[in-house]
Amino acid sequence: MEIIDNTDTDSDSDFTNLMRTHLITTAKWGNVLSIISFVGIGLVILIALSVWVDFSEQDEHTAGDIEVLSFFLAYFVFAALGLIPAIHLSKFSNSILKNVSSFSRSGIEQAFSNLKASFKYIGLLIIIIIVFHVLMVCALTFGDLRAYY
Repeated sequence: MEIIDNTDTDSDSDFTNLMRTHLITTAKWGNVLSIISFVGIGLVILIALSVWVDFSEQDEHTAGDIEVLSFFLAYFVFAALGLIPAIHLSKFSNSILKNVSSFSRSGIEQAFSNLKASFKYIGLLIIIIIVFHVLMVCALTFGDLRAYY
């Protein structure tokens, strides 16, 4: 893959109408995806809160207290992890829609910076999840093997 460094030109002659159309379409879909993400995150938080309230209203607390607490905390952690890329995607979309028609170079650069941050965060999160799964499979496999000896 070849990376082209085109920082020497300041004209927008390289920026065609087709490019603008594609950026506007991408920004609109980015807005849709960020709104869906925000709604999903809100639902996750509502589920966590409803489980917490449901559990706290019970008269007797059993040995499952730690399970409910871990469920509650896990849902909030997942919501927080999902919130960061959704915010970056929303910033990208809004900045593109605001700056592409007037071709504000600094605004478009900031928009792409937000898009890069979103992709970088999602990529790192996926790598961490894959490593975690591999470690869990190894732990379960070796744990199973030790049971036979």
